[in-house]
Amino acid sequence: MTPLEILLAALVLVVLGWIFLPGWKVLEGRRLALRVNRLEGEIRKLTQENLRLREEVLKKPEQEKAETGKVSALVRDLEALRSAIAGAKISLERLQKKYGVGPGPELLTKILQSQPDLSWALRERLAQDILVGEVGRAVLGSLASSSSLDQASATSGVPLAVVKSEVRRLQTLGYLDERLALTQLGKMSLS
Repeated sequence: MTPLEILLAALVLVVLGWIFLPGWKVLEGRRLALRVNRLEGEIRKLTQENLRLREEVLKKPEQEKAETGKVSALVRDLEALRSAIAGAKISLERLQKKYGVGPGPELLTKILQSQPDLSWALRERLAQDILVGEVGRAVLGSLASSSSLDQASATSGVPLAVVKSEVRRLQTLGYLDERLALTQLGKMSLS
């Protein structure tokens, strides 16, 4: 027999032994069992995550509805405060009955604190948008550089009568002091 035939015969014996000997299959079986266990663990994790996400999706509309109601109540109270400052007796009576104080910084604070589940930034932003508004911000910006109502009216491009009513509301809410200087709250509303 030639060395080539011996080498081929040995190679055939090794391949046949590898296929038919049980030892090789045991190693392969262990490897496959470990892989199956790992994949089953991943399936359990994914199933739990799927259940958690499904619960979140089902809760979402209820939570959004509750949050919308809270934002709506806050906006309603802030608009009532603006109306009360403008002279609406029905708004004034409702707010006094609900919060026990008249229009001013204290009432504004109580209104903002009435919805603790909403973020403070959202409550502050709604208060500034509803109570100060664009015209109020223009007046505050003009008064920051001059203390005269006439100059503030000319600078902001807002009629003097409107500037006076804005100043009265901003003073009542604590955005301006009695000398028409911006308070800390007024400065925050400009930023």
